Order: sequence, then structure tokens, then C-alpha cells
Amino acid sequence: MTSYRKQESPRWGLVLVAAGNARRMGGVDKLMIRLGDHTVLWHALNAFYRTGRFSEVAMVTSAERFGRLCDECTGWNWRLHQVDGGRRRQDSVAAGLQRLTTTDTPPEYVAIHDGARPCLDEALVPRVLAAAEADGAAAAALPLADTLRRASDEGWAETTIDRAGLWRMQTPQAFRLSWILDAHRRFGSGELEFTDDVAMAQRAGYRVRLVPGSSLNLKLTVPEDLDLVRRLYGVRP
Repeated sequence: MTSYRKQESPRWGLVLVAAGNARRMGGVDKLMIRLGDHTVLWHALNAFYRTGRFSEVAMVTSAERFGRLCDECTGWNWRLHQVDGGRRRQDSVAAGLQRLTTTDTPPEYVAIHDGARPCLDEALVPRVLAAAEADGAAAAALPLADTLRRASDEGWAETTIDRAGLWRMQTPQAFRLSWILDAHRRFGSGELEFTDDVAMAQRAGYRVRLVPGSSLNLKLTVPEDLDLVRRLYGVRP
């Protein structure tokens, strides 16, 4: 009788980027705002915890914010590591990736997510993980639906831009750890600034699969965003 060995799922780590300031939110720490019983940051983290796929998490945030989050996450059976942020987003992500490489059992894959995105549905994270395991790198994104038009410096409408093939990027973005580490080591410390990790991976020659994101996967940037997220959670200001 032929026996088959069950294939183990690859190990996953998470870099949660939560080192930003509150400048565009009027001085309010958006990550510590409560949506119901928990903070924005807890909701962003919980979307990954409930998949059961992650064992190591590099939290790129302040020690004070990290301590408050740990108090919220009592009973969670994964390892949280506090990492100080850098001057740029890519510096913060690089610090988180480096921390994951020093764990007892470094992950094979890593997801990178903005801590200011607390509205992840249950299907989105597994969808991105599955695509990354199949193709080496994947990211949540949405095809553009609005008309795009270039304007003059004075604000007059000019040419319409063809939106075919244009996508609006979101997080999570997920990669083989060796791939995204290679990209950061080759390009992350230079003068060129990258707005997300897909751009850096592409710069290093890696292809990234885009998977359908969610229109509800909002990033808290300005006070109006918080109003929308509160409505999604049924929370009054």
C-alpha cells in the first residue's frame, strides 16, 4: 500500500507597519482609536490571527503603543516583537523583515500590512496568502472604476486617461521572505523612495500577482476616513 506524507503548510510571518504619526488626523492617534471593544490596531492584527497561519509578528511601532496592544491581545498564542520604525516606510518594513529573520524558526513567507487598515474581511487575507504561495508574491488591489482626467496647474480639465489595466493598491502584500529581503537589501537603503513593497519587488525583478481586494479595506489617513470606518463597525463618534 502506498503511503503519502501530508504536506505541511509553509511558515508565515507578518510585518505590521504602525509607526506613523497623527499629523493628518489632527494629532489623534488613529491606531489607538476604539472601534467597538477594540482598537484600530487590534482589528488590523486580528484579521491575520484568525487565519491560524501566522506564528511570528514584527510590530513596527513605538514601545508605548506596542505595550498597549499586548494588553489587548492577552491569550493569543503567537509571538509579537516590537520594532522601532525608520525615517521612511521602506526603512520601517526593512526593520520588521530583519526582525523576522532572527526568530528561532524564520518564516518562509511574509505578509506586510498597514496597521491603519482595520476593515479586512475574512476572505481577503487567505486569498492573498494562497496567491503568494502559488506565485511567490501577491498583493490586494482593486481595478480603477472612476474616470481619470489630467488637469492643468490652474485646475482646468484636460486629457482623459485610459484606466484599462490600472489598479489601486492595498495591503496586505505577501512575498517569499527571501524575495522581499533581497529587494530591500538591493534597493531599500538608497535615495529612491518606494510607496509600497510591490514596487520594490518589481524593481528587483520579481513578478507580483494582483488579487481582488475590497472596497471596504480603507486606510485611515484623514478624519473623514475614520467617519466611514466607524459606520462600518456601527460605532458612534
